[in-house]
Amino acid sequence: MDTVIRKVWLLLLFSALSASTSAQDLWTTYYSYKQCFNIAENTDFIIGASNLGLILYHKETNSVSAKNKVNGLSDSEISAINSIPHDDIILIGYENGNIDVITDEGTYNIPDLKIENMPGSKKINHFLLHDDGRVFCSTDFGILELNISKKEIASTFIIGDEASYLKVNKTVVKDDTIYAATSSGLLMADMNKTLSYYENWELLSEDRSAFCDVESKPSGIVAAKGERGSTCQLLLFNSSGASALSSYGRFQNIRPTEDGYIITTQNRIYFTDSQLETTSTQDTIIIQTQDEYMPVYRDAFIAEDQTLWLADWNGGLFHKTTSGKYQQVLPPGPYSNSTYKTKKINDELWIVPGGFGALHNNANIPASVSVQKNGEWKYFTRSNTPKFSDARDLINIEVNPYNSENVFISSWGNGVFEFKKSNDTIYLATQYTDKNSELTNFPGAPPGRYIRVWGMAFDSDGNLFMNCSSITWIFAVYNVMDNAWYKYDYADITEGDQKNGELIIDNNGYKWLPVLHGQKGYFCF
Repeated sequence: MDTVIRKVWLLLLFSALSASTSAQDLWTTYYSYKQCFNIAENTDFIIGASNLGLILYHKETNSVSAKNKVNGLSDSEISAINSIPHDDIILIGYENGNIDVITDEGTYNIPDLKIENMPGSKKINHFLLHDDGRVFCSTDFGILELNISKKEIASTFIIGDEASYLKVNKTVVKDDTIYAATSSGLLMADMNKTLSYYENWELLSEDRSAFCDVESKPSGIVAAKGERGSTCQLLLFNSSGASALSSYGRFQNIRPTEDGYIITTQNRIYFTDSQLETTSTQDTIIIQTQDEYMPVYRDAFIAEDQTLWLADWNGGLFHKTTSGKYQQVLPPGPYSNSTYKTKKINDELWIVPGGFGALHNNANIPASVSVQKNGEWKYFTRSNTPKFSDARDLINIEVNPYNSENVFISSWGNGVFEFKKSNDTIYLATQYTDKNSELTNFPGAPPGRYIRVWGMAFDSDGNLFMNCSSITWIFAVYNVMDNAWYKYDYADITEGDQKNGELIIDNNGYKWLPVLHGQKGYFCF
């Protein structure tokens, strides 16, 4: 009897697991990979890192794919990547201290640091591949030594004074010495000594200023003094002492090349010779559509085939083609990961990325709309939609129940935007403000900046009700069929800075909305 029960239990367990797997396979992720900040390469791929996943450019097929938490990674919020090229291994570090090692066999997770109960940040900042097979991992509290063959953490180096935590941004090894760019100076240690003992680390820089990057040079060590993203000065350290080199605004990183270095700043790339003398620079690029484009640079990398690759915070990966123009490498996805509202309209998915600040003030998120249909994405942004040039905080989507090709999007400050479709092409038809509707700007505020509309709903007669905030009356109504506007004034029971939430119209035609700021409660009309 026990054997029969065990078999039935196992059958139910396997059935449940099978059902769970099948259900998971039904899910599709829609991530934006535009904010690319790091590049690596192995035998098969050029790899770009974004916060939520990897961009994988398949070198053999010139195709692009993505890897994220749903299809292979153990976590999200990636903070660093690197590769072991000849072993086809990809290393991934996360902001919470988690580490993934991707091989041909799959993803191996090293969660030890993530689950460790310790104060402060565990963010992974950099992976250094040493010639002897060791991997040094820079973190917000010290350095980890990884044993890749065993997929484990071999040692932990707490190198601050008196064995205190110290943020390490990057390490490099030259000869028998390891150098660490930290938040409190440039440190060095003899590789033949015990690196886990803090007294074996000594200060190389003349003070405890922050250093965000470090690289080796034939004549010494070059390090970036300052915080990443700000103005940094390169310093050369050798047997003669320290000497100042050039300064770079909005500094991102420095990488060695075959005959020099690439220094990446947010708005320009500097190519230098082995003496760090600038030989050329690059700011804007020409992409394959013939357009001039200005990347927000985060990384630049020369691949084994000498192709230049760029990590762009606004556009994913780019690589230079033989024509001299740049091709974008980006998996399909929404314009932004800052999703606030979604709406399924027939076979289209509409997404807006707005939001709120404290006390339902403005978050000032630039206006954009992403529309997905059959795997293809269309974007309305400040760059291609003039009416979005100063718009912000899009927060709601409502579709005309009598015409699904008529869509309204409200904003927390710039009124309501009406979209239409012609010959299967979506376009922004009208922006409704205090100039052409019953929507009203907050009294005394800059014109057209505080027309705050959150809730929208159509009643059974095709009237679009919109609740206005920060004014003394509540409802503006647009009759779409007649192109006519009305308003309902309730100044005697509302407050001037009253902020109202989502609007619901029930089966009896009652309009319900929560009052979130001011005279709090529920309003029913």
